Amino acid sequence: MAEIEKKGTEKAKVSLIIIAVLVVILAISSVLLYARIVTLENEIRYLKAPQLHLVGEYWTDNYPLSASIDLYGSVFNSGSQTAYNVTLTVRIYDTNDALLKTREIPLGNIVGKSFETVDIEVQYSGDADHVISTLEFD
Repeated sequence: MAEIEKKGTEKAKVSLIIIAVLVVILAISSVLLYARIVTLENEIRYLKAPQLHLVGEYWTDNYPLSASIDLYGSVFNSGSQTAYNVTLTVRIYDTNDALLKTREIPLGNIVGKSFETVDIEVQYSGDADHVISTLEFD
């Protein structure tokens, strides 16, 4: 009789150890799954956020007819959300990398998955060699 109780107690101990191991495995899996969910939520937020790209940008120098450049292209918002108060900053440099002119052009709001066409003239003085354009938004 005592032998039967001893075997039953041993089986109960083994069962408890197995259950404890399973609980630990489930807890670890739960933590790892939560971390993955947080990572995916962050990636989704990043993909939805406004992302602006200056596409097909080119410029022509109107010198010697006038001291101006014409800048063309499109600003594309590849995100799903609207980019508010978009500003295109155009910087004109000469061959010595001296800044000839900086001009900020407000483009307004650009809705997600859409674009705004750029066709502007920027007056400057000097001899333009290259143009650098950057985009900013709220």
